[in-house]
Amino acid sequence: MRPHRLPLLAGIVAIAALAACGGSDSTGSSSSDTMTAGEADNVGNTVGTLIDGAAASLTSFSVDDGTLTDPDLSPGAAPRGRSIFLSALRAGARMGRGLNPPLQADGGVLDNCTPTISDTTDSDHDGIYNDATATFTAGNCTYVNGTGTTVIATGSIRVQDKGTIYGFQVNFNTLRYDLTNGSASGSITLTGSYSADVGSQAASVGQNLHVAVSSNSGNSATLSEAWSLAFDPTATIPGNATALPAGSFTIAGSFNASVNGKSWSLILVSTDPLAYDGSCVDSPIFGSGTIEGQIAAKRSHGFSIQFNGCGAVPTIAAL
Repeated sequence: MRPHRLPLLAGIVAIAALAACGGSDSTGSSSSDTMTAGEADNVGNTVGTLIDGAAASLTSFSVDDGTLTDPDLSPGAAPRGRSIFLSALRAGARMGRGLNPPLQADGGVLDNCTPTISDTTDSDHDGIYNDATATFTAGNCTYVNGTGTTVIATGSIRVQDKGTIYGFQVNFNTLRYDLTNGSASGSITLTGSYSADVGSQAASVGQNLHVAVSSNSGNSATLSEAWSLAFDPTATIPGNATALPAGSFTIAGSFNASVNGKSWSLILVSTDPLAYDGSCVDSPIFGSGTIEGQIAAKRSHGFSIQFNGCGAVPTIAAL
């Protein structure tokens, strides 16, 4: 089974859906003070999809199944060798989409980038280097993408093997994309980390990232994500496992975004653990459980997502 993916743009996608509910600008004004049933459904479906994807990305983790971050950035199965860094680089490049259409960092021939890699030791032969840092410079990572934008990537990505059975941590050390297309220019800067960890008694995925995007047209945006998803199995996970058994997920986290002076935030928590039976491959993968969220605009807007079974449409309501 190829694992689902949680996009790196999870926060921005969710916040975009929340904008219909009314974001607050620097003056504190808001386009709406209440959340309608339709808005709650929109937000709930978006968040439900994100959480489902985050959990599903951990339910299958064989080395040769899927990729670490291609096309989206999420904990999941890892590829072998140098492609782990190029996948992370490609995923980070997607962060600039929508800010200024001529300035997109993705869509380039990233496989032509040849970063220097500090150490390619892989002691357990799982396709994840023990501890390796890939360094990108203008000399080894400059490309022109399909929109005609010249992209120069600089900074570094560190990958570490972790987990009793399976796991990794990816750190972005001021990974920066400088963009030029005619008279337009801009940049994307990514810092932070994400990880997956599977042991015999528990598993988890987590993300703590900050992204800043700007252009010479005056557009700017920032995104901060900090969330974790923990898995409690009903039985010990065997050392040769390539997928999670039955168990339950709990989530807690926040998303904060600012786009051209308007800001939104979202807080999520599971109030009833999300049940997973180890066999569901249809989205959503949860047999039961409840997530509650709160959106900060001029007023706080709450919503709940009740999962009703594998592949069944969740019940979403405004609170």
